[in-house]
Amino acid sequence: MFLFKRQSIYHVEYFDETENRIRRVSIKVKQQREALAFLTEFKNKLKVQSTAHSIPIADFRNEYVTFLHNGHFKDYMRSVTFGIHSRLT
Repeated sequence: MFLFKRQSIYHVEYFDETENRIRRVSIKVKQQREALAFLTEFKNKLKVQSTAHSIPIADFRNEYVTFLHNGHFKDYMRSVTFGIHSRLT
């Protein structure tokens, strides 16, 4: 993560782990002191957000199959569960 200036406006460039890409954000300030203050707040905010919830694929599969049992037609359910089981097992 770093701070840079483009046409007298400060920006932050950082790696977004949730989207797996580099992002640039305009801070919309011209003073370096204000940009550094924003940067420290922004780092703290990213630390809180970066704790993404992830589940194993097997748990997702089981949850999805349960979801399908509760509200879809049997033929659709059979075709989807067959496709899931043949790819993952």
